[in-house]
Amino acid sequence: RKEDLLTLRFRRDDAVATEEMGSKYWGMTGRNEPFLYNEKALELAGDWDFVVVCEGELDALRLYQEGLPAVSCTNGVEAFNEHFVKVVRQCDTKRVIIAYDQDMPGKIHGMRVARLFGLRGRVVSWPLAWGKDVSEVLSKLPLDRLMKRFDMAETPMAVERYWQAFR
Repeated sequence: RKEDLLTLRFRRDDAVATEEMGSKYWGMTGRNEPFLYNEKALELAGDWDFVVVCEGELDALRLYQEGLPAVSCTNGVEAFNEHFVKVVRQCDTKRVIIAYDQDMPGKIHGMRVARLFGLRGRVVSWPLAWGKDVSEVLSKLPLDRLMKRFDMAETPMAVERYWQAFR
């Protein structure tokens, strides 16, 4: 909150490392599970009718760089829980858009996190050809393409009805 350094995060080099080597990200002892947000990011939500919850820190920072209210929970797709809901509820927005990775763990846990926000929770998706995560999408496409997807974000119930239609 005071813009002081809280932790150092490390990321393995996927070109030389494998998943068997452990977590993709790790941090300093004692500060390995912070919720990545700052008051400035949540204050931006007052200018928008939404806040974005990303799976990865770099995705949240990339959206924040674009002037959007974005936060992330560190330590993987399963880490976001009820404890962090209170932090996001600080901003009184109409929608909490979950922009998790477009792989299967991201889709499953994105739905779980969206449900934590009740009627405000929304899930965003995009074609995998655009990229696996927000950072990849924004490296290929302009922000307005992703913003259109944010506008189309659906409640978990609507997404489940859509999936069931194709089973």
